[in-house]
Amino acid sequence: TSLENYFIFYRLKPPIESNLLSRFFYKNSGKFKKIVNEFIKENYYPFKERDLKILRENILFVYKIRNWIVHDKLRLKLDNLMFCKKAIGTLLYIYQSKFTYDGKKKDYIFALDMQFKMIADMIIGLNLDNFEKAEQSKRKPEIISNDDELNKSMFSSLKITQKQKRNTKIQ
Repeated sequence: TSLENYFIFYRLKPPIESNLLSRFFYKNSGKFKKIVNEFIKENYYPFKERDLKILRENILFVYKIRNWIVHDKLRLKLDNLMFCKKAIGTLLYIYQSKFTYDGKKKDYIFALDMQFKMIADMIIGLNLDNFEKAEQSKRKPEIISNDDELNKSMFSSLKITQKQKRNTKIQ
């Protein structure tokens, strides 16, 4: 809903397709998907296509779940916390477009993200077992030597995986 309002506020509308092939492709695609595909592109963001593709895929899946929740009165369970955090993280990156470059808007977006994180931490509390598991992990740490490697790492960890999609339980 927040992203829909973002599109409305910035008057972002789906493209009008002129050629027959594009019309056929977009005919079966919803308005939201068209806008996402049109405006989450490199010319509006300081990120590479590799990273923006993750944002588009994530937000389209999140929107599908959102529609089930809003229109079919379904609810996520608390054990879907990682899905919710990735959804909020995806929105945070989407809101970093050229449309919101004004400092006050960016400040609001980051404050909103901090509020979401604070609420999530209050709901689930801190689980010391999770910290212990992380400490015992045999995973080799990534060595990041430039901004591009940092973005690649951040966006790949943000990606909602197929396993998370299957495990997104709705009551």
